[in-house]
Amino acid sequence: MPIADVGPRIDPSSLVDLTFPEPRIDGRALETGVLIIDSFGNARLAGQPADLARASGGELTPGRAFRVTGGSIAGGGADVAWHSTFGEVGAGDALLYEDADYGGLGIAVNQASAAARFGLEIDTPLRIEARDT
Repeated sequence: MPIADVGPRIDPSSLVDLTFPEPRIDGRALETGVLIIDSFGNARLAGQPADLARASGGELTPGRAFRVTGGSIAGGGADVAWHSTFGEVGAGDALLYEDADYGGLGIAVNQASAAARFGLEIDTPLRIEARDT
């Protein structure tokens, strides 16, 4: 196919860089943003589990509690625990986890949509703070 058949010529100076949310540690919290929402409503967040561990000052062990704020999460936020797999939580329970498909930090609801429950969209900012001291 000739390149001219693909579309009109554009001025290269009209192109813009795309930026993605970057994780930022603020005290004992990780400030992050939604990068991707998959077809199940799971959200891939900016940053790696190591960023969350560093921000929270400890290991990410199954059941470790975090407070998540942002999106349309009401009031003081939602308590969401870290887990390695969806099988560690009941149906309808939320979890923070390492997303093997996208290679980073994720938030999900087992057998439901985290995007719908928490009002998440691409670029939604979130703050994740350790509940333990």
